[in-house]
Amino acid sequence: MTIVEANKTSSTESERSKPWVVVLAGGQGTRLNQVTTAIHGTPVPKQFAVLNGVHSMLQTTVRRALWLTTPDRVLVVVNAKDAALTKEQLRDHPQVRMVLEPFSGGTALGVLLPVLMVAREHPDDDLVVMPSDHHFGRPICFVEAIQTVLANTERYDDLVLMVAEAKRPGSDLGWVVPVGPARGELGLRGVSEFVEKPAVAVAEQLMRTGGLVSTMITLGTTRGFEAAFVALMPRVTRALKALIGSHRWNGMKSAFLTFGGKNFSRNILEHLPSLKVVAFPDCDWADSGPPSGFGRSSAWMLGQGCPKHHKGAT
Repeated sequence: MTIVEANKTSSTESERSKPWVVVLAGGQGTRLNQVTTAIHGTPVPKQFAVLNGVHSMLQTTVRRALWLTTPDRVLVVVNAKDAALTKEQLRDHPQVRMVLEPFSGGTALGVLLPVLMVAREHPDDDLVVMPSDHHFGRPICFVEAIQTVLANTERYDDLVLMVAEAKRPGSDLGWVVPVGPARGELGLRGVSEFVEKPAVAVAEQLMRTGGLVSTMITLGTTRGFEAAFVALMPRVTRALKALIGSHRWNGMKSAFLTFGGKNFSRNILEHLPSLKVVAFPDCDWADSGPPSGFGRSSAWMLGQGCPKHHKGAT
């Protein structure tokens, strides 16, 4: 599927009440090469690796996304070189759409490209961004939390970053210091400070004083996402917006070469004064990003993922 096909849809009123879900799977995924080589006999980008003997991390993430929305509203962002592998892994979900990047251009462009595609026709719709390499031992908890935050009318067009309680003082994690206590479970809070990959001693202090860990799962209106990029990355936003809907693949390559390498968390979220955070309840979340993240949850290795049948899943 090309970059322009993700926009061709006609939605019923019922479908428009569902969010769009962007699954980020365009990274090189090399940090678990040792593990994936042991499993597959050759290095495999971690998002495509079958770590539990049943489904890859990408497949599990897409199954989780389908609990939130309809298949045609799930956009999987992948590197063009991985298109065939992605198509094979998504063969059970033919309506799920691929958004192709010319090459890995960083998470900021990985979010911006599908946001602009959706914003052309659905600026008022909600959108959820999620990485493809995370684990939730309690996936229903995850789904219910996202649905609750989406239903919160106090968020307006503000972006909301989902955070989680730390289970260890990780120096490989992104930490968030929220403003004040939450008003009830899943209450919105502002952000006092971001601390990216701190020293262990600093992480220990953050853990003691109420610091939380960023999951990078972000939700908001499509309009809110686009406004954030217009404010903080105006040149690349204009460039990609002009390319959306065209067949100018070389132009897309040029844009990624010129503006690639930006990080969604560091270059967008950390600079949004209106950003809100919401803490997940205990959904048994783990980020597999660095090698130390692999195996944090024994449920993962035991093959406990999303149940096979659930309303909205296929």
